[in-house]
Amino acid sequence: EKPNVVILVNPNSPTGQYWKKQNIIRLTKDFPAVLFVIDETYIEYIDKNLSLESEAVKRKNLAIIKSMSKVYALSGARVGYIVAHEKIIDKVASFIPPWSVSLVAQIAGVEALRDRSYYAKKYKETHALRKSMITELKKINSVTIYDSIANFFLIELLDKRMKADTIIEDLRKQKIYLRDCTSMSTQLKNNFIRVAVKNKEMNKIIVAALKKALIK
Repeated sequence: EKPNVVILVNPNSPTGQYWKKQNIIRLTKDFPAVLFVIDETYIEYIDKNLSLESEAVKRKNLAIIKSMSKVYALSGARVGYIVAHEKIIDKVASFIPPWSVSLVAQIAGVEALRDRSYYAKKYKETHALRKSMITELKKINSVTIYDSIANFFLIELLDKRMKADTIIEDLRKQKIYLRDCTSMSTQLKNNFIRVAVKNKEMNKIIVAALKKALIK
């Protein structure tokens, strides 16, 4: 039995992996009766030009949704948007309450989209900071580090005596907050941790705490 709707997060969270644009377009062609909803919240970390937004307005079975809380750092504003064919937009609009986005959030969202050079600089900085963290953490023999294209990466605990929830709770007591991936996928057991990239100083603190927790 074929599904009516398929939802893909691309780039993915928590893996930070990207599924090529042409692969998704091929899916929409092969399964025209299925609505493909693609969450592109992290797409700018690769390249805005890889977004499927321009395709979504032409295809009746493709919708792009995007939160601006991550890439644009507007988490407090609670703003996002959808790009889709007008028939999809008309259906979605009937479920949206009036004034669902505040005026302040609307202004912040529009201004963020205009300031591409500022955010491009931040994306480049984030990539450098992520690679620096990964280089240090790869020195730990008891883990595998999975690089990503986003502002986070994945750690797999190889030592069966180590549990993600225990390590995360220990670091929480130090005011360091990491993500236990158990609830994010049935394939990610209690041995995967997602680490978000912060500023240079905070990254050093996170790396030092992880080394202390993981090197036994």
